[in-house]
Amino acid sequence: MRPRPQPNQRRGLLRAALTVIVLTALLIIAIAIAGVVHQPAKPTPPTPPPTVNLTPPKAKPTPKGTVKPTTSPKARAAPTAKKTPKSAALAPGQGSLFERTFTGRRWPAGAIASPNGTQIAYFLGKRGAYAPSPLVVVSQQTGALRRVGAGDRLVRPAWSRNGRFLLYARVAPTSRSPGAMWSLVRADVRSARNLVLWRQAALAIQPLGWRGQQALYTAAEETDTAVYAVHGKDRGILGMLLSEPITNPVLSPSGRYIAFGAPTNCDFCTLNIYDLQLQWDWGGPSGMPRETDLAWGANDTLVASFGKKLAIVTANGYHPRTRYEPLPSGMPRVWSDPMSAVVTDNRVVITDTVSHRRYISG
Repeated sequence: MRPRPQPNQRRGLLRAALTVIVLTALLIIAIAIAGVVHQPAKPTPPTPPPTVNLTPPKAKPTPKGTVKPTTSPKARAAPTAKKTPKSAALAPGQGSLFERTFTGRRWPAGAIASPNGTQIAYFLGKRGAYAPSPLVVVSQQTGALRRVGAGDRLVRPAWSRNGRFLLYARVAPTSRSPGAMWSLVRADVRSARNLVLWRQAALAIQPLGWRGQQALYTAAEETDTAVYAVHGKDRGILGMLLSEPITNPVLSPSGRYIAFGAPTNCDFCTLNIYDLQLQWDWGGPSGMPRETDLAWGANDTLVASFGKKLAIVTANGYHPRTRYEPLPSGMPRVWSDPMSAVVTDNRVVITDTVSHRRYISG
């Protein structure tokens, strides 16, 4: 019988220690695996509040004197509703019928007032010379607008003294030299009836107005500018203004004198006065900034702009008299509207016939 082996104490201790080490390693590995599997997601750092409010709050009263900034990145100007032709015509804005009719402040270029100031005439639109533009008249008292004809918007019409008629021009291309056929037309403002008084081939014509029963106008050719009178079916030449084209002459209230600047389209013009009775041209001072910067007053007195001063000329046949006054404060250097003048020994009052603004010198 084999003897029962006796336990070795040293060997038992070694085995126990090895078992503890192995179990400890397994435990550490198990804990690591469990930590990887069951570890919660890494928390996301809190998002800071946005500096721009993407959802604008409801409108609140804004204190006076401050402007509330637009906070939405998508904020844009509110879309403009599509306008119908009628709403577009009545909406306020530059050149709209609303402003022209009711505010009286922004009349288009070329607008002219009737002698008593109660009516304003002008051409609508921006058509070319060969496409007639509607000629309309607006009542300053009621704002009523009515169409009275159609013509060349680049040529200034002329009122009759009683404010019933307008003299204006139409133009059409022609094979005749110089390539433009002009019609002088009279419009009855009350009935809107139009009558062609005369047709003529020319470089340009300018309606002047009436002298008695005669309708006066100028016709510019390549070598000269003449004055004509039309009555019924008859036309006669009254004189020769100048031996060059002139496009903006103005008839005096008496119908005897015609004032104009020369040359055409100048920015340093010479003032001239033509006497229809004597058929004589007076060449005055130079320095007008534009040929339209002149205005007739009563008793055939003419006022013209010359930079920082006004020239006051009293037409008197062969002996016109000229004196100078300072330019009134606030008066524009270039006159965009026709002016009227009242001249006394002490002062000069110039009135914009369209806006009614007054300028006083002296």
